[in-house]
Amino acid sequence: MKHIDVFYVLREVGTDKYMPQLDGRGYTCVQFRELCIPRLFTSARAAKTALTWWQKGPITVYRGHVDFGDDDSGEEWHMPTAAEARTNDIEVVEVWLQEKTA
Repeated sequence: MKHIDVFYVLREVGTDKYMPQLDGRGYTCVQFRELCIPRLFTSARAAKTALTWWQKGPITVYRGHVDFGDDDSGEEWHMPTAAEARTNDIEVVEVWLQEKTA
C-alpha cells in the first residue's frame, strides 16, 4: 500500500458518529451520523474551526430582500445564543487515505 494523504474528521467521542459530507452549506445544522461519508478537512486547524462553529449551534440565513439601509445584501443571518450552543463531546480524528490495487 502506498500512503496518499492525511485528513481530519470530526467524531462524537465514544461513538462511530461523524460529521457527514454535505453538498454546499449547512454544516452548523447537521447532526453527526453513523455509516456516512465523513466531511474531510485538510488540516487539524480547519477541523477545529469547523467544530467551533458547529458547537455554537445552527446558524440560519434568510435570503431575499432585506432592508439594511445602505447595505442591501439580501441576507439576514441569525446567530445562535449561548443557550443554543451544543455541548456534545466531539474530537478531531486523523485519518489516512491509502491507495491499494483491487
